[in-house]
Amino acid sequence: MADVVSKLADFDDMQSAFFLLRTSFNIVRANHFMRTTPLAKWRRQAENFDSEMWDAAQSILGLTMSEQSWKQACLTPRLGGLGLRKVVDHAEIAFSASWWEAKSTCGEDWVERKDVPWRKSQKQGSFEKDKDILRSLVQQAANQRERQRLGRLQCEHSGAWICAVPSTLDGNDTVIRPRNFQVAVSMRLGLPVLDEEKSCSLCMQIIDVYGDHAACCSVSSDRIHRHNRVRNLVDRIAQEGMLSPIMEKKHILGDVDGRRPGECVSPTLACKQGPGHRRGGYLSPRLFLSQRP
Repeated sequence: MADVVSKLADFDDMQSAFFLLRTSFNIVRANHFMRTTPLAKWRRQAENFDSEMWDAAQSILGLTMSEQSWKQACLTPRLGGLGLRKVVDHAEIAFSASWWEAKSTCGEDWVERKDVPWRKSQKQGSFEKDKDILRSLVQQAANQRERQRLGRLQCEHSGAWICAVPSTLDGNDTVIRPRNFQVAVSMRLGLPVLDEEKSCSLCMQIIDVYGDHAACCSVSSDRIHRHNRVRNLVDRIAQEGMLSPIMEKKHILGDVDGRRPGECVSPTLACKQGPGHRRGGYLSPRLFLSQRP
């Protein structure tokens, strides 16, 4: 097992290697033992397995994770983690859920055990366990920034890029370059992305080692790139819908200085809505995202 997992670090594609580690070599390999054997009978093996996963994750990502970072990485992506579940955290929950499910299925009157206190499904029990671990991480956070970081990671879809299948079958939107993936993981886990503070070459402000400035630089930052990606997505959808979109069309408000151009304008849509419609041909990424189901 260790030899196979170690070979994932040799992959040229870091995102694919990590995806395979999470979905094929992590806790799923131990799920049978978790549900059939009490943890007390194989705790040492479970701890060794978790240690191997820790080493493998660090080798694949090229990062050094502290114990706190590893605890966060083992949370579900819905709660700010990377989905690398620890066997020792969830084995008792899995065995308890399996025991109660088997008792309910067979309809027999079994003598209750002290090591099976949970009457919930494995999924529910594991999620509550993760919430307890997250609460402890927030309480142990060194400062307000760390508490705020852990809180924002719980926003809806904030971990969607972790669960996305790195495939080009439907385009390149789910594929992340290795260095970008490494930085994204580092920022998610609160790890440094720089060796030392530097001065931004665009606005001359200080960039701290955690890279927070990159997300808010007023000259060129991630928010501009995110905006442009959404704009390009709206343009592509409009093209597929044969609306003949024009990206960044100039002078849609007349010969007026200081006004932003249209991000994605559709002459076809404007004609269908009639010439009297004030903003008939304007496809706003902000409106598009707020009105989608």
